[in-house]
Amino acid sequence: MPVIISCPHPESTELIRHGLSHACKLLEDLRRKNNEYLDGPIDVATFICWLREDNPEFAVEIDASSLTDHFARRLGRLLCLAERLEKIATHLYESGTHESSTAAYTKLDNSAVRETLRHAFPCWSKEVIADAVDDAAIILFRDETRALAGCNRVTSAPLVHRHRVQELTSMLEHIRERAKSKLDTCYLISRDDVPQSLREFVLEKSAVVVPLSANLDASFIFHSKNNGVLFRELVIEEDGTPPLIPVMGLDDGRALFDFEALRESVFRRFRAQLPILYVSKIETVLVTYPFQQFIFENTYYSAVTGLQIEWENETVPFEVRVDQLRRTNLPRHVYVSRFVEDLSRSRPITGVVRPLRHWARSGDYAVEQLAR
Repeated sequence: MPVIISCPHPESTELIRHGLSHACKLLEDLRRKNNEYLDGPIDVATFICWLREDNPEFAVEIDASSLTDHFARRLGRLLCLAERLEKIATHLYESGTHESSTAAYTKLDNSAVRETLRHAFPCWSKEVIADAVDDAAIILFRDETRALAGCNRVTSAPLVHRHRVQELTSMLEHIRERAKSKLDTCYLISRDDVPQSLREFVLEKSAVVVPLSANLDASFIFHSKNNGVLFRELVIEEDGTPPLIPVMGLDDGRALFDFEALRESVFRRFRAQLPILYVSKIETVLVTYPFQQFIFENTYYSAVTGLQIEWENETVPFEVRVDQLRRTNLPRHVYVSRFVEDLSRSRPITGVVRPLRHWARSGDYAVEQLAR
């Protein structure tokens, strides 16, 4: 069950609040890029790395205070509240305990917040709710949170967007040359190396590049109507390589990625959008996918389990099935990425805190799951 999170250094309360305000700002930024972002769990350790990357001065302060673990727990609770933010904000707004003006809404009302938390988390004790009021107020009394409570608020579904331009930057031309001698390799580049006319559509600091061998392939990807993700397996016949690897496919399976091999080096680099540049000799096609790495990872591993079960129920002879999955038997227009070359000139901050999972929901309960 949830517990009271006591601060070991009460004099540092303002520093913790400052950090949680940074977290709220980051959440708002993620939601602007992908309005479904708060619909799933967020890993605390990863989120802290993002906060440190965006707020280096705060990173120095929190390290000097020796409150990293305490802040992680407070952040975990804040993210737990964020998962139910729309419900909580709507209840607070409709409760009639305050005026509808922004000035009144942002005026701290502990009794209203306490009652709202009791309604949202009926299994929390009075002591835990009282302890969480301050954190809840930090995220509730913000203009963007107030907007979530509007009954006439219009929400647009996050979509896959496709853009193309007959332009290659010098970096993309360089990558095409390198790709001639690097099989099954994708590339990471800085947003500054994306063609100028496409740059406004890239919401992340980096983008993935997949070089194409045929100009026609870029047109097929641009006109693709399949915005879903598929999962399949490949048989790789190389020394030192697992003979069978699961891969994720985008754009009708024309781009296949070894997610397990690229998870840390590629996919964990992106927060709310996955931008991929498909580059032919004459043009660049940018496809941007709404992205939530934590949900995506869960989907991937569930799909892998399903692929394993398929083998148990397979009716096709084993040798035939293996032959169908061979990497060497893929159509020419299918591009496989098992390796990455990072040309982005930037490195994410990783490994700063030990893994601390946030308060994960289990039914109507919020259960604190912190690594001991």
